[in-house]
Amino acid sequence: MTGMENKVLIIDDDEKLCKLLKEYLEENGFKVIALADGSDVKKTLQKESLKMIILDIMLPGKNGLEVLKEIRMDHTIPVIMLTAKETIKTAMWDLKWGEIITCQSHSTRGSYWPG
Repeated sequence: MTGMENKVLIIDDDEKLCKLLKEYLEENGFKVIALADGSDVKKTLQKESLKMIILDIMLPGKNGLEVLKEIRMDHTIPVIMLTAKETIKTAMWDLKWGEIITCQSHSTRGSYWPG
């Protein structure tokens, strides 16, 4: 594991949203690692000491819930789930896989957080 920096992992295939989140987090003292899908999440978790993960639910390949399952097998790191959907019907699933925070992503509507 490397350093004691405040590192955040963003896993999202929306390049524009990733760039915006990265800029915001870096301005607030975080180092950001971005992945476009969940294929390298295990490798990244082994290599990096992370404070938090921001994870999109709708990813190419493995979806975000599958990626979260993989994360939870060995890690208890806080995860914020992003979705472009109106509702998330995963309350029971959330209880099984640990606390997560879900945020609706408005990227498909052209308005981005924060702001």
